[in-house]
Amino acid sequence: MKILFLIIAAVAAVIVLISWMLYRFTFATGEKERGEVHIPSHGPYGILYDTMVSYSTHVQNAPFTYVHTQSMDGLKLSGMYYHRKAGVPLILAFHGYKGHPYFDGCPAFAIAEKMGYNLLLVEQRGHGHSEGKCLTMGVRERMDCVCWSRWAQQHYPDTDQVLMGVSMGAATVLMASDQGVSDHVKAIIADCGYTTVPAILKHCIPQMLKGAPVGLCYAIGRLGARLFAGFDPEDGNALTSMKNNTIPVLLIHGDIDDFVPWQMSIENNEACIAEHRLVMIHDAPHAASFFTDADTYLDEACTFLHHYL
Repeated sequence: MKILFLIIAAVAAVIVLISWMLYRFTFATGEKERGEVHIPSHGPYGILYDTMVSYSTHVQNAPFTYVHTQSMDGLKLSGMYYHRKAGVPLILAFHGYKGHPYFDGCPAFAIAEKMGYNLLLVEQRGHGHSEGKCLTMGVRERMDCVCWSRWAQQHYPDTDQVLMGVSMGAATVLMASDQGVSDHVKAIIADCGYTTVPAILKHCIPQMLKGAPVGLCYAIGRLGARLFAGFDPEDGNALTSMKNNTIPVLLIHGDIDDFVPWQMSIENNEACIAEHRLVMIHDAPHAASFFTDADTYLDEACTFLHHYL
């Protein structure tokens, strides 16, 4: 019995250790997420690199003011507010997984510039100047989105709001749609968002941990999320939110996205009970639909916003 107990304890210790390692690899954030913007250049991003650098530099050089709000679990959250004109709509934009507003915020910046809107580029928890030591794939970020929406209503009480996100940011705004955002939110734009946190994690495990058993890795990773990040990935479900959401949604996805499968936007589109539209951008890799075809992207987004704001 003593030997059996030692074996069980050893196995449990190994499982907890692996869960911590998966937590660190998948959910923990650090200096990299608080540093400078990284522009991808590999594979299909190569031909887009100069365009991406140009747009990102344009966003970085535009004047902005840092603003702050508090999350529901007590974190100080930061965002970059770009003011254009009093009384016009405000876009609240959320970047992706371990991403940066200067890159993922480029589409929102271009829309705000073309439409004459004000813009808030949010630094998600654990990124930039926002407090937090980890991300939660949209589970807690969805409530951060609610906090930012209420912040906007408090500071700009008569202003229409647009929630926009790319990748994890898109999942964030979709999952926030039925969580009590301000009544001033008139539209949502979700660029390459996933359906559920479990689904995207299970999709990415073979890419990040080649040869590893998906089911076992997910189960241990979920344990790590619960033990060390304090959240359950099972709570992140955009499909459920779309079945409850009443805010018009524009979904955008690149048709060669191999990180977040474009089929996930089709699923979100089919689940949405509010007015909705899905736009596929040809030859666009993950989070690069805007850089691949800016004309189509802006035309679709601006037409959509003209209709609802």
